[in-house]
Amino acid sequence: MVKVKVCGIKRFEDLKACIEAEVDAVGFILGFPQSPRNLSFEEAKDLLDKLPPFISGVAVIREERDLIEKVIKNLNPDALQLYGSFKIKEYKDMVRGLKLIKVLEAKEDSLEKAKVALSLGYQAILLDSLTHGMGGTGKIHDWNRSRRIRDEIYPHPFILAGGLNKDNVLEAIEKVKPYAVDASSGLEVKRGIKDPELIKEFVRVVKG
Repeated sequence: MVKVKVCGIKRFEDLKACIEAEVDAVGFILGFPQSPRNLSFEEAKDLLDKLPPFISGVAVIREERDLIEKVIKNLNPDALQLYGSFKIKEYKDMVRGLKLIKVLEAKEDSLEKAKVALSLGYQAILLDSLTHGMGGTGKIHDWNRSRRIRDEIYPHPFILAGGLNKDNVLEAIEKVKPYAVDASSGLEVKRGIKDPELIKEFVRVVKG
């Protein structure tokens, strides 16, 4: 069964909606001050501490050694979702036991970069539509390209993001066959504020 991650959680009400909808993972954004979904470390810790067992907490951050070290020491997430250049060699010794998800922009060279990322030690690939190096754009991308990448890197996990919502996620799953889908803006009533009903319906569509 395809797994569901909801990204950009800012409020306890939204986290509660994710828990009640039985999502598989939630993403907490740190170090992106221009994002309406950005959190302080204190806010992220408070939300992470409220996660029940069996729902993964994902720190969504830039790939910078100092930031990664701070996240590991202060937040103890289950996984890191990493934006930016490949810098895994700088911090690989710090992340034992943590799952590393490499975010790639959906472009012509995505497959080549995905193969490089996996060879370096990242465990999963997340393909997204990025603007200024950030996700949460609400824009879909070429699902045919996504499927080619998914097939080439299988059985490594391929996570599909970019403009997903309750109305298009089933078609996306049928075309791409991803390990997981990741949604943010498609589940919001306004930027940074999630809608519990949209979360519930999204999960229902994905999980049948």
